[in-house]
Amino acid sequence: MDGKFESYAAEQRAMIDWLTGRSPDARHAIAQDLNFDVAEDVFEWILTQPDCDLATAASYFWRTEPFDLLENSAYRSEDSMTVQRLIDRVNAGFYSRSEIFYGGQEPREGEEVDSSTLEEAELLREFAHDHKASNLPWTLPEALVPPFGHRAVRISDEEDPDKSEELRKLFAGLGTGSGLIPAEAMGADQPPGKMPQPAQQFTVGKKAAASSRSPFTPFYLYIAFVAAGWGLIYVFDPPWHVYTVMLCCCLGFARATFTQVRFGMKEKADKRVQTVSMERSVGSARVKPQGIYILDSNGNYGWEFANWDRLQPDGGGLGLNYRGAPWPDSMLDLPRGPWRIPDYVETPKLIFDPKRKVQDIYAVDYFLFISDKMKSLLEEFAPKSCEYLLCETEFSNGKTGPRIWLCSVVDSYRKAVDVENSPLIRVTQWGGYMISGGADWHFLPDVLKGTQLFRLVEYAGSIFCDQTFKDLCKDRRIRGTSFQQVGFLPK
Repeated sequence: MDGKFESYAAEQRAMIDWLTGRSPDARHAIAQDLNFDVAEDVFEWILTQPDCDLATAASYFWRTEPFDLLENSAYRSEDSMTVQRLIDRVNAGFYSRSEIFYGGQEPREGEEVDSSTLEEAELLREFAHDHKASNLPWTLPEALVPPFGHRAVRISDEEDPDKSEELRKLFAGLGTGSGLIPAEAMGADQPPGKMPQPAQQFTVGKKAAASSRSPFTPFYLYIAFVAAGWGLIYVFDPPWHVYTVMLCCCLGFARATFTQVRFGMKEKADKRVQTVSMERSVGSARVKPQGIYILDSNGNYGWEFANWDRLQPDGGGLGLNYRGAPWPDSMLDLPRGPWRIPDYVETPKLIFDPKRKVQDIYAVDYFLFISDKMKSLLEEFAPKSCEYLLCETEFSNGKTGPRIWLCSVVDSYRKAVDVENSPLIRVTQWGGYMISGGADWHFLPDVLKGTQLFRLVEYAGSIFCDQTFKDLCKDRRIRGTSFQQVGFLPK
């Protein structure tokens, strides 16, 4: 294997090793099922192979949501650069092989070519026309617009993830979603941070997410400690005994780090076996389960609060138990939990930057700030799941701002996850969920009873939705959404 990849995670190296020597069709088939956020280095390897099919490159391109990426390229510079390198290869004729048929991302029933992909292509063309293509980091390569190619993928049974036990194990290491930050006991107070505060972030960047999942996380933290410690010593030149203390700390922490890494590797291997076993039992019927996602925003905030400290008498901001904010029920009580919008002393007032694009959704302090467009979707899709409060808004230049609503999802459920079949969930002494990573949550349809936008009592800081809602947001061109898959709902 190319030495360039030696520093990547073991799971990615294993998949690249397996792919080495395989056909372009096999690589294309694997790329369709790989987790987009977790396996970025595997994608890079696949996309830089000389015989990579154009359909594989197109599939990757359209999965990046290119219109949102181009529109916000200044704030998603790393992703934009990755796509730009792909486009440079396309424009240079690198992908000369074009045999596999590509009809867009997810053609609906009765469609040969996905209409939403064609619509996004038209948006990209219009954006380039309106903003002068020469001023943009990249523009749409027409070669990636479907349909093209002339045949289906050809793979053997050993290259089929549904039939190959070896592939099942490889996907268990890579296909379980981006790392989740462990949840604390949900009843504990937390200090309000700088305004506005995004909701609890679950995707923390591709490289950072990979390290938060990795058993080598203690090692990364140890390296950071050593670098920071010796850096401070170098800058401030303290007395000689500080050097001795620092050296002793480095040696002691090194031993503890080695023990934690070894334990973490064993634990991860055990979890992987459990996950594969669960996937066998759930997937034996060969019916694809419906994904369940955490609904969040992309973190692109172009506004700030004008009256954060004046919203409540105690200065507690939006609420959520900050400084004893008076909620009607405790964190783990039904039916409403702590999610009712408080009776604020002042209506929340938001000041927008006129140079920034206004999005349809912003997640702040476990609440949502949404546009009229998003509110209409929620009222249509989940009419009894949310509460709303119209905010005051203006642009920083004094002009009237956009209509923005504070939204709280109040529909919540207890024991809606089959914990026994979700091996990466641990129940705390307070009854909440502690998450160690992965996307294996096994939701219970008999408890949720068809609801499609909800909270879990045991993991109350997050808002959950199903695949249908995610697809609706894409179809309605809702701007600013971010979806983190955490599990599935069996048919």
